[in-house]
Amino acid sequence: MLRIVTGPFHPALDHALVEDVRALKADDPFALLAIIVPSASLADRLKRFLSIESHLPLLNLHVLTFHQFALRLRDDLARSGQPIPPLQLVDDFFFEQLLRQVVNRQLSGLEAAAKLPPSPGTWKGLWASVRDLKDSVVDPATALKAVTEGLFEEDDRSWLQTLFTLQAAVIEGSRSLGVGSADDLIASLGQDFSRSAVLTRFTRLCFYGFYDLLQVQLSFFQSISRCAPTTLYVPMGPGRAYDYSRRFFERYLLPLAETHEDRSEASASGTSSAPVELSVTSVIGVEEELAAVCREILTLVEVHGYRFDDIGVVARSFDLYRAKLQSVFDRHLVPFTSTAGRPLAREPLVKALLQLASLPSNDFERSAVLDVVASPFYRGSGDGHPVVERRPDRWRLAVSTLGITKGSAEWARLSASAASSILMEAAADQEDDGARAMPAHEREQVTLLSMFVTNLIHDCDRLPRRGSIGQLTDAFAELVHGHFTIPGWTESESADAQDETDQVCIGDAVTRALDRLSELDQVGADLTWEEWTELFRLALEDQTLPIEGSPHRGVWVFDAMQARGLRFRALFVMGLNEQVFPRIVREDPFLRDRQRLVLESTLGFLIDEKLAGHEEERLLFELLSRAASNRLYLSYQRADEAGRVMAPSAFVAAAQRDSYFVASPERVVARRLTERVASQPAIQEVLPAQDLAVNLLLHEQDAGPLLDYSEQPRALFDHGRAVQHIMERESQDLGPFDGMVGAGSVSDTPSDQQELSPTSLERYAICPFQYFAEKRLRLEPVRAMRRGHLPALTLGTLIHAALRLSYERLIAVQWPEAEIDRSIVREVIADSTAEVFAGHAATSGTGHALLWTMAQEQVAALVTLAADSDQMDYRETGYRPKAFEIEAEGLISLGGGTADLKIHGTLDRLDVRLNPPGLRIVDYKFKQGSEMDTKDRNLVLGAARGARLQPPLYASMTLPAQPVPEEVQFVYLAPRWDPPIARSIFERASLSGKTGEMITQTIRTLVQGIAREEFFILPDAYCDQCVFSAACRRYDSTAWWRSYRSPEARALRRLRKLQVQNE
Repeated sequence: MLRIVTGPFHPALDHALVEDVRALKADDPFALLAIIVPSASLADRLKRFLSIESHLPLLNLHVLTFHQFALRLRDDLARSGQPIPPLQLVDDFFFEQLLRQVVNRQLSGLEAAAKLPPSPGTWKGLWASVRDLKDSVVDPATALKAVTEGLFEEDDRSWLQTLFTLQAAVIEGSRSLGVGSADDLIASLGQDFSRSAVLTRFTRLCFYGFYDLLQVQLSFFQSISRCAPTTLYVPMGPGRAYDYSRRFFERYLLPLAETHEDRSEASASGTSSAPVELSVTSVIGVEEELAAVCREILTLVEVHGYRFDDIGVVARSFDLYRAKLQSVFDRHLVPFTSTAGRPLAREPLVKALLQLASLPSNDFERSAVLDVVASPFYRGSGDGHPVVERRPDRWRLAVSTLGITKGSAEWARLSASAASSILMEAAADQEDDGARAMPAHEREQVTLLSMFVTNLIHDCDRLPRRGSIGQLTDAFAELVHGHFTIPGWTESESADAQDETDQVCIGDAVTRALDRLSELDQVGADLTWEEWTELFRLALEDQTLPIEGSPHRGVWVFDAMQARGLRFRALFVMGLNEQVFPRIVREDPFLRDRQRLVLESTLGFLIDEKLAGHEEERLLFELLSRAASNRLYLSYQRADEAGRVMAPSAFVAAAQRDSYFVASPERVVARRLTERVASQPAIQEVLPAQDLAVNLLLHEQDAGPLLDYSEQPRALFDHGRAVQHIMERESQDLGPFDGMVGAGSVSDTPSDQQELSPTSLERYAICPFQYFAEKRLRLEPVRAMRRGHLPALTLGTLIHAALRLSYERLIAVQWPEAEIDRSIVREVIADSTAEVFAGHAATSGTGHALLWTMAQEQVAALVTLAADSDQMDYRETGYRPKAFEIEAEGLISLGGGTADLKIHGTLDRLDVRLNPPGLRIVDYKFKQGSEMDTKDRNLVLGAARGARLQPPLYASMTLPAQPVPEEVQFVYLAPRWDPPIARSIFERASLSGKTGEMITQTIRTLVQGIAREEFFILPDAYCDQCVFSAACRRYDSTAWWRSYRSPEARALRRLRKLQVQNE
């Protein structure tokens, strides 16, 4: 009762199917027919082909996929009273986790599997091997007996015994749980369908487009063909391309057939005389490949009269293209319909949910908590709380300032009474030119964040730490409902809302992922919360969202497997690069081809060798290339976006040699837009509005009418174009967009007196724009997160406090005049350091305990070395510490018509000498570098170059009831230097003579630049570490050129090359 028709899909099998349907319907228009196909896309295509193109009625004609046919048959058998075991259909994810649990139970015979690395990839690969054995109906008992009898190689026997035992365990486990795959459904129907009323009513069953079947499918097909008249249409033709399908046909299908019709020759003789045009295009990058396809599609539609649904776009896999597919097609206004999807795990909502699930595991780590509460899907403040605009950037700064890293104890600092004062002090420390109070809106932000985090931590602490998969899944769903707003899931849609909004689809997909986890509850596994979180992540990773919603009459976009058997007037095949199409074919690491060969040739099981995938790739390309009735376009990337050279597929050259096609010369698409337009001016007709506007601008043409047509703000464009001309001018004079802000813009400094700190002047000397961004605009990095748990600024502050407290206590016992036992000095310093660190921990936290302890030990060691050094210095110079943290001020006359400079500052330490009387200013410097810099070693040179202005400015300060200081000394505490304690001296005498004039001139240059509002960029090696580099225009070649050539920039660079002489 089985008839087989072979030939190419088009036109042989198409015509054969139409003839058979027409003949059967001619005798009885109500004859019940079923056409079973391997894919849903082919089912849709046959419905259109039969009804629209062939004008056949679809009355009592059912087009079903293989799975749909099996489901209908199961329902029919159940109605007829035949016992059908209940079966819950589950996906591969369920079996992967079932396999994992079986291995984790360490059953006898599975010792080798227990040694495998417990990674998600292990369970995926292992399940793929077990699934091949199940689908091939390999009997585990027979396979184990073959292992015992030595049919496999000796080195393979131990692992194969484990693999077949594992297969038996999975089969038994799925049977006891009542679960199975789609192929298990087919196997559960048995092989006797004589009682099926559905099969007896069908006049004929037509299996269309199958060129290979699994063993379970083949057995099902054999049983069906014995009970009902059946025709099988197998795509097969002459040539090597059909070797894959021919081998399966001759070995398994042909022996079953009563009649066989080969229509290959009839197809070749009846082929239309109209040739198929072949075009090959090479591009650079994924985006340009998609854009080139879109331009050709628009040309076909607008010039050659094609409809969008006459055209197909196919790739072996859309993994490379899905990120840019929709944006490129939308930009070119090309409608399309596709079953391709974008990864669910990349959606912001899903990332926030994963962060939420991980909070208990990572002890409420700072960045994870902030990512959750800053999510736009996180619920608002709720009833009874004032509505405050959320400012996640302020939250990050506040959390960083309070030293919160992780743990509920550290997060409690947000609601502590000292939080506001700490944040105000931090704001004051950042401003050398005066402090400001913490604004009210800043306090509101801290309060809002505290409320969010407190509620979040409270609910997370209620989550079970261990339980069944179902219990943990329900607990997480309750947590999400309490903290997130997700359309279509945690809140109901309004009546007039669209049913299929993007966020509703995402919510539905997350719900399905949680349902997949709930299905695993019957496995009986007991998991920790960390293990459940990882399982949740895996459940989300292989979920996809449709790129396009409901299907419409647009371009068909499919992968190669879905496009089998389809027909298009014009077909674009993308991604024809080696290792892409054809794909990389590898052996199964758990079931090698030599082992599969034994199972097939010796034991008689239908199981394919993996390396046969090369032949299937060749068949796929053959089917695709013959799917185009008029035009075939092949494209490949000669290089990727990064410029890496890529090799074209061998299929390209094969198609160009094929006499079936009329090949035109290969077209190389240039990377630059101007070059593309120059080589092919006609593409301007199909360029997107944005690209066309850019092309007009590059050719210095007016793009205004185009902007008016596309309803873009022309005034904004004209302003931007004028600014661009100013910015890209060739003059070396600095302008308003180069940092020359001009008078009266930001500064309110009086003209008769200026007040600047040494740090501000040094910052301006380094880079005027850096000074402008930090001191004038008061810009702050949005993510001012700590790189370490104790940054250099915090560590320096702790060292200063430890030095002051230790020295005050040592001075109280007559140190350094009196010789004090070294152990007592170390004890005093250790106690003082511990007290300082404890005070800091009480207000700003500690970070990780180990790093905190190491930092405390390092500070104590440095202070001890500093005390030893000061003891030796006292013996040599007679200077001893007297006072700490002294406020001082002064007034410096700069001359040259420049207003006097008022200076102020806090001196770290004052030292006095009794004989002869003398006063010295000491400033501590904590250094983390590996060696001493020139400007640190020679403070006079550093002052002349504008890099170290504290010494000359401090030396000019006056102290109440104190003589003029003789020198300023920098004491460096550098744990990586040898020795760790070093000193540099700036004598007040250096302010006189030529050196003094040089230093005064440097300060005058800096002050005048600030007064004239000259804030240009000054690029150098420090730019890579600058926190304001994102706002800097150093990568603009014209701005860089002007800043390098301008006299203002030269004046500052000239300071860096000054030399001083001993006087």
